[in-house]
Amino acid sequence: MHARSLHVIGLMSGSSLDGLDLAACTFHFGAEGRLDVWHLAQATTIAFEDELRHRLAVAPRLSGRDLWLLHVELGRWMGEQVRRCGERWQFPAELVASHGHTVWHMPEQHATAQIGDGAALAVTAGKPVACDFRSVDVALGGQGAPLAPLADALLFPGYGYYLNLGGIANLSVRRPDGSWLAADLTGCNQVLNALALEAGFTYDAGGRLARQGRLLSELLARLDALEWLQQPWPRSLSNQWVQEVLLPLLMQHEGSVSDLLHTAVAHIAGQVAAGVRAHAAVNNRMLVTGGGAHNAFLVDRLRSLLPELELVVPEAGVIEYKEAALIALMGALRYFRLPNVIATATGAPTASVGGALYEPFPPTINEQ
Repeated sequence: MHARSLHVIGLMSGSSLDGLDLAACTFHFGAEGRLDVWHLAQATTIAFEDELRHRLAVAPRLSGRDLWLLHVELGRWMGEQVRRCGERWQFPAELVASHGHTVWHMPEQHATAQIGDGAALAVTAGKPVACDFRSVDVALGGQGAPLAPLADALLFPGYGYYLNLGGIANLSVRRPDGSWLAADLTGCNQVLNALALEAGFTYDAGGRLARQGRLLSELLARLDALEWLQQPWPRSLSNQWVQEVLLPLLMQHEGSVSDLLHTAVAHIAGQVAAGVRAHAAVNNRMLVTGGGAHNAFLVDRLRSLLPELELVVPEAGVIEYKEAALIALMGALRYFRLPNVIATATGAPTASVGGALYEPFPPTINEQ
């Protein structure tokens, strides 16, 4: 391919259900398909209305008919958000890249499902759409996750460890030989938010409630002993496991909300520390992103458990929109038919070009 720039809006809807993240990014590719420079031009989060948030929360339990209707409705809704933001930002988007909203993730059965119909999104936004980025890797026998090492390698170089504290905590490791390894660690913000809701808060701002609590040692031991957490890397975690296995252990305990939050933070930080100590990296610098990076108590706990690391919490735009920028990058690579899933991170036998493309009209993007 010839040197080429591409303007992409990346969309991310995470398991914490706080809304749809949009990141408008420009990528400059060299003649050999190498990413030379990139820029985050604009970003925002569109909160889900209560009804849509509820339907997404119960999506795994919907009938096939109702789930498919939600799939199409969500695609149209996302397309409308893209259209409005593109107009407001005056961003010349040539492509929309959408992760969709995960309903099931069952790589052991070669299945994964992210809803948000790409065709409906493309028609509503009036832009080509790349989506469904996990399915090829899963079909190849990989976990389809984590996808984050792609952004770690190309967008944020210079660290040995990359920790994303989203609805699920995941860790990427750039090993001394330059290869990548990654894994989902345990439930994170979707657990902390569910506990905070019991105290009347949508989330525990800064980890204030957790800091006030005390450690429930017996409960922590039960959390850390869960069978899934003993699996080797690479591994990926489903929201169903978090909601049906991990969270009930906390919600059914008689401890106060502050004590449960304190113990959940200890569990999350402990799983991160275990992952770091099991896998040496090229250096001892860790980039911490995702909504959990705003949880000062969790970050303090990590620093106390990992004094040998330099933990870097970047500016808010990187914390909040790294995943949406990742999806934009995956879309750009998919458009140019370049690999966008790192096999060593997912356990697949080979790297792959993941994603489906939808054109609402004859193509307007021409490979130069």
